[in-house]
Amino acid sequence: MDRIKMEYLLPLFPKRGKRTLEVGAGSGRLSRFLADVGHDVYCLDYCHEALKYATRCFQEDRSQGKFVEGKAEELPFDDETFDLVFSTGLLEHFENPVPLVKEMVRVLRSGGLFYSDIVPKKFSLLRSLEFVRPLLKREWNPMFEMPFTDKDITAFLKEACLEKVTVFPAAVFPPCAPILRRFETVRWIESLLAQAATPLLKHLDGTWLADCLGFYYFAYGYK
Repeated sequence: MDRIKMEYLLPLFPKRGKRTLEVGAGSGRLSRFLADVGHDVYCLDYCHEALKYATRCFQEDRSQGKFVEGKAEELPFDDETFDLVFSTGLLEHFENPVPLVKEMVRVLRSGGLFYSDIVPKKFSLLRSLEFVRPLLKREWNPMFEMPFTDKDITAFLKEACLEKVTVFPAAVFPPCAPILRRFETVRWIESLLAQAATPLLKHLDGTWLADCLGFYYFAYGYK
């Protein structure tokens, strides 16, 4: 899934400058991809433990990055600092994400790219077996998510003064088996199947099927 995101994202990147900020970075997976293709990446998260984990992941991959502890609502950067500002799986956790997006746009230079993948509260094929966890008394802590549609996302990105806004549904991935994924062999087989099916999976992105069964919305715009 991350490789597909990068295939979409890299051609959109402004020609001038490669300074990027990931807000709510967590493990910084996409930032590592960008670091490995020569971008100057900053990872911001309010959770100190998340940043420690991201730092370790970067070190294990021999990737270069900078790590900043801070809040998405009050980014500790000057105006127009970055060429790309992005988040993954963040905005859906806020009832009103407009203030966050405006703050991310504030630190984005003129002509810079804003990107987010948004995982709203909706049915998706990938998470269709999650109901098994509580039935089997497995640990299951569902997080708060807003039921955003593509129209909702387009509206709040435009409200944050982004231009050329584009939003499309993506990631019609096979169901994730919550219990079986404990086994490394199962995860390895899943990975091989996903790689083999990548052309088909990408072909489904942006279709009505992805709107019904997809995992997230790919959203971007320019300042």
